[in-house]
Amino acid sequence: MSYPFKTPKDNIKSKAILIFIGLFIVAFAIRFPFFFRDYIDKDESTFILMGQAWADGNLPYLALWDLKPPITFAYFGLMITIFGKSLWWIRMGGVFIVSATSFMVYAFLRNNNNSKKKALILALLSLYFSSLFGSVQGVMSEHISILFYLGGLLVWSYTHKNAYPKEWMLWGIGGFLFGLSAMSKLNLAYPILLCASFISLNSLLDKGVKNTLITSFSSGLGVLLGIGITGVPYLKENAIQDWWKAVFLAPRAYAIFHWEIALFILPIVGFLLFLLVKSISTSRGKTSDKINYHLVLLSLIGVLGSFVIAGKINGHYLLQCYPLVFILFSWVQPWQSFTSKKAMSLFFLVCLLLPFESYKEYVAIFKNKQIHGTYYNGEGIEVPAYLKKTQYPLDNILFLEYHIGYWILNKRPPTMAVTHPSNLFRTNLFPFFNKRKTTQEELGFILDSLKPAVIVIDHKNSLFKGRGALEAQFTKKISKYYSKDTLIGKAQLYKILPSYR
Repeated sequence: MSYPFKTPKDNIKSKAILIFIGLFIVAFAIRFPFFFRDYIDKDESTFILMGQAWADGNLPYLALWDLKPPITFAYFGLMITIFGKSLWWIRMGGVFIVSATSFMVYAFLRNNNNSKKKALILALLSLYFSSLFGSVQGVMSEHISILFYLGGLLVWSYTHKNAYPKEWMLWGIGGFLFGLSAMSKLNLAYPILLCASFISLNSLLDKGVKNTLITSFSSGLGVLLGIGITGVPYLKENAIQDWWKAVFLAPRAYAIFHWEIALFILPIVGFLLFLLVKSISTSRGKTSDKINYHLVLLSLIGVLGSFVIAGKINGHYLLQCYPLVFILFSWVQPWQSFTSKKAMSLFFLVCLLLPFESYKEYVAIFKNKQIHGTYYNGEGIEVPAYLKKTQYPLDNILFLEYHIGYWILNKRPPTMAVTHPSNLFRTNLFPFFNKRKTTQEELGFILDSLKPAVIVIDHKNSLFKGRGALEAQFTKKISKYYSKDTLIGKAQLYKILPSYR
């Protein structure tokens, strides 16, 4: 039997769909002009190469190598498989990821009794910070990982707050999403462990041993399934050791503790711990939505703690923090002063002014269209076009910058070590994929044995700049066996001398 009117649930779903569409439109408007840039961050170019190799039938770590878990590469491989070789569609997928993540911020806040206005403001701020400032307009591993992580957090928060007949299944689904998040970026294993421990302890105190065992087993099994599913293709290829070394052992070798990072982050972690302890002490024995915010606090503590353990923090690392931070902002009191008509007018004005990077990029792509006849721009596109036009041998090229050029040319990097050019200098990772043990050996093998017909570098900021003996080795080889060909933007091309071929 059908009814000629909408139920309250239908209205809620319709409003939720409209909110998501609104967030998607904003994300699209902000990120669209960057669809046409050759590369925004070197990591994204590497992910594209890894994804293309997977789309061609080569599992990550077997043909090309990079220090990320498989789910990140799976996204790029999937987009390439479905839509073909298209930067446009890869970055359109990024719009969906960012808008879906910000919608989860909205959903989390609404589930915890925040007003629609407050939830929407904080979701928008999360969207803006995940799309602006620095190199976050591309699709980064942090974008992918936090999408799965927030999905798991949202499922667990709903499950914790409401009683369901098959609660164990929801704990498992949340755990599975958490596992996928760790297989997008491994540092999320730390907040997952903190949240799982908190859920188990809280269940033990409130619901007894039996419920705790069910909750812990279901959520733990979900996490393990999310992780383990990425190893299945390697079992079929008898390459499970390659998976294990790349996913779990290599990150340990890459992590180097730095005191300056710790001294910067640990005070923030200490403050968050203070808030957590204070909140727990005031909410014990009460039915409180704050318990879900404890999970957010623990998540942020775990993410920041992972930066300390890794000894590194880049601007795009903070993509994992923004959604969590803006959820926590809902604690700020009184919110009434932030949602007055005057404040909302100011917020709207800020939202219009904030995407100044996007406005600049809109101007840049239209200028590029007028000059070059295409919106696509950057050395990573112009250099391959030049190489095709001049009919260089495309099978033997070394990009030490703008390595998205391999993808444009339908080629692969000459060795695993230069899948990401910077990996050439990360000799602590060589044992996991390379027979050669030092950068000098790898560089010698490339220049003396493979003899690239063309080498592409950044003429002002070469990877070898300031690297002492390595810079001298590279400069000596280049000056002896190569000649300068042309300068395209910042890309300096060297071609091999006929006598050296």
